[in-house]
Amino acid sequence: MVPSSADPVCDHPLMSIEDHVVVNPVPGAVRQTGGMAFGGGTFRVPDQHEARKPRDAANRLLHGLVKITEAGTVRRSARPMTASGLPIARPLGPDRVALTGHGTLRMTLAPRAPRSPPGLSTT
Repeated sequence: MVPSSADPVCDHPLMSIEDHVVVNPVPGAVRQTGGMAFGGGTFRVPDQHEARKPRDAANRLLHGLVKITEAGTVRRSARPMTASGLPIARPLGPDRVALTGHGTLRMTLAPRAPRSPPGLSTT
């Protein structure tokens, strides 16, 4: 979603556990995710009606999103993730830690991970 003005909608990631929706600012846009379906099968792009539920939840989480009138790009795809949704962290060497996996919590924490003090990283 691209804001209609130069004003940022938010300056840090936000997540609603209850609605399973995440809002993550990126340069010039806002990335929003929501919903999760378990199991295999044929993937298809959700229609605008299906995409409306997580968008409405995101609007409740961050009221500034209502200023964005463009629908944005709707996608659905398979994502490998841990059962907890938390990333797997492993040291790669001095001052380097890899965070891998995919889940709502990883998306929320990813922008902050590079700024985390080394003492906060665990394996």
